[in-house]
Amino acid sequence: MDIDRHSRTRQIELGQSIAARTKVNLDACFWIKVRDAAFGLLTGAAERKLLHFLRRGVANGTLICPISASMFMELLKQPYTEGRRIATAKLIDELSLGASIAPPHVVTATEIRRFLLASRGGVFLDSMQELIWTKVGYVLGNLYPSVNYPSPAEELRLQTAFFDYLWEQPLTRLIDMIGHAPMPDDEFERLSEETNRQNPHYAHELKSFEGTCDVELRGAIEVAGEIAVDVITKIAQSEGGLEAVPTAGERADVVNMSGTCCTSQ
Repeated sequence: MDIDRHSRTRQIELGQSIAARTKVNLDACFWIKVRDAAFGLLTGAAERKLLHFLRRGVANGTLICPISASMFMELLKQPYTEGRRIATAKLIDELSLGASIAPPHVVTATEIRRFLLASRGGVFLDSMQELIWTKVGYVLGNLYPSVNYPSPAEELRLQTAFFDYLWEQPLTRLIDMIGHAPMPDDEFERLSEETNRQNPHYAHELKSFEGTCDVELRGAIEVAGEIAVDVITKIAQSEGGLEAVPTAGERADVVNMSGTCCTSQ
């Protein structure tokens, strides 16, 4: 068993353990509302009822409130104080039970991989509902230490031990480790500003709702196509023992092929 298979096994175990629970996805605004209700800063009936409903559901096994990569990044923007980021993290630990959804690029890659393997047939495929969940320590993606150990087996033991350690860490522990360290630049904010700046240059292309949807769809397909190249390369390497890396031209061909397949449906 390699480290990828080990991590997938843990994900499947987690997915199965929360399968019966209804997933309630709260954005930053609602997390702040229920946090302040828990601290007694908000005393309105609606906020108190929401907090009671969520706590009761998690306690009786019917609900869970997982977080996403975007919510994790929003959390890091809150001041590192008892009443703000630390308090929010504590409530997230309580209501999420440490579960989070995998980052978008990982979910997309998983869907593409399942589609490709299913197209060949003859293989057992785990449910997507068992593959999209992870723990808060991996909400931004899986990370494994890689060192020059005398044998692959020893490296795998190190990677497995590290993975399992981080898997069990609550969000409050991770927040405590980060502390007052400066946060990374918000790439999404920069991209949003750049998109708004360039909007006037492309406004003439957006003359109808259907045309605008087509432009958005093609942009999404291009992103998915880039991910598909990496998935196909990894499958080829694992099944064929190949270490070949696609050229720029080959990557472009796969992206174009993805767009052709999707737009022809």
